[in-house]
Amino acid sequence: MEAIFADLSVSMSEFKRNPAAVLREANHRPVAVLNHNRAAFYMVEPPLFEALMQELSDQELYRKVLRRMADKSKAVEVDIDSLQLRRGAKKSVLRPFSAKSKTKAAATKPTVPVRKLQTKE
Repeated sequence: MEAIFADLSVSMSEFKRNPAAVLREANHRPVAVLNHNRAAFYMVEPPLFEALMQELSDQELYRKVLRRMADKSKAVEVDIDSLQLRRGAKKSVLRPFSAKSKTKAAATKPTVPVRKLQTKE
């Protein structure tokens, strides 16, 4: 006996008579359409079908990743910053602060006394 992977089923002849009624009564659940008591096909709504296809795609990608991780002979050392730049990421405008900055603003003497900030450790 063949397994049926749905909680709901309908005969092919009933399905042919009124497919819209079957869809309505299914209430977003999968339905096995039977021909001679065997599943001929499953009726599923688009969101479920899309989720199934995405899951299959993810599994295929996962297997490919595992195969490639196992073959370290083709491994290439990379720098994450250079990869981000190649993908079009903008280089950060932030730079580490340096008290010995050579910019024009840092070269001028401040007009008010500057106190060093105390940090708690």
